[in-house]
Amino acid sequence: MKQEYLQKIFDVHKTLDDKFDSLYKNENIIECNKIELITELMELVNSSRVFKYWKKIPMDHEETLYEYADWLSMLFFFFDIYNEEIHPIETNQETDIINLILDLINDYNRFINHDEKIMNEILGKYLLLWEKFWFNEEEVLRATLDKIEKTKVYLEWKEIENG
Repeated sequence: MKQEYLQKIFDVHKTLDDKFDSLYKNENIIECNKIELITELMELVNSSRVFKYWKKIPMDHEETLYEYADWLSMLFFFFDIYNEEIHPIETNQETDIINLILDLINDYNRFINHDEKIMNEILGKYLLLWEKFWFNEEEVLRATLDKIEKTKVYLEWKEIENG
């Protein structure tokens, strides 16, 4: 994915994070969102069905695309909170999808143990993952911006509720 797309998504997402933080104060936000990050990855993996060799049900492209967007948004939360610049590190293009997912899980374990510098490695692997799922840049951008827009509407309603 082009750097300009990533930066655009990040910039829009940052404004959401700021609004979210003003509505929901949580002293454990980083720990809670680390759990959310792995949850989103597992939801993506589950919706893709790539590990379900015993089932012949094809991947639901749209559902998996939106799960991908959810995980990307959560990852950008951490780029924001740790003031990390977005520079995805390329990964081996030959890695098959199953081993790529296992690598992401391994990287996630390093990340939760306070290795914040691994985020661009995770992002690089994640960008390779969208190629493995046969997504294109435009649909990833659309799904991510759709998710952000839905979250904005939700937060606006919460602001109205809270007065």
